[in-house]
Amino acid sequence: MQADILCLGEPLFEFNQAQGDQQQGLYLQGYGGDTSNAAVAAARQGARVGYITALGQDNFGDEFVELWQREGIDTGLVKRDPGAHTGIYFVSHTTQGHAFTYFRAGSAASLLKPSDLSESAIASAKILHVSGISQAISDSACDTVFSAIDIARANGVKVSYDTNLRLKLWD
Repeated sequence: MQADILCLGEPLFEFNQAQGDQQQGLYLQGYGGDTSNAAVAAARQGARVGYITALGQDNFGDEFVELWQREGIDTGLVKRDPGAHTGIYFVSHTTQGHAFTYFRAGSAASLLKPSDLSESAIASAKILHVSGISQAISDSACDTVFSAIDIARANGVKVSYDTNLRLKLWD
């Protein structure tokens, strides 16, 4: 598939604490990750979208693949890693606002490396969409984003870069 938009990044399976006295201890499942959200939004607007990432060979990874396929997103570039987990996070609601707890260290997406990229898929896309979060989660993921940008630029592909700055991710 020649993508209008090819997204590269880290999806995160979400558990969001339900609010209200009757909901104590209940977490609702959802899907997060900035580039995954962008891919879904673009596909819903009619764009041909592909996604580059890695997921664990687990139920959360299965659910992401099912979500993207329902949304019409090409999952041919999604790597499944039996030795790593799909990243997850929890959202709790406190009197100070939302509190986030992430379990992404060692996730499949954090282990992405430049050799996981498809140069031909990037070169044939109209737009490559990446995020600063993907660069912050590991050195190899950072190198992968830089490599994808280099491939895109060398082939005249526009690059969409969401800084999505999260200072807690950077040292």
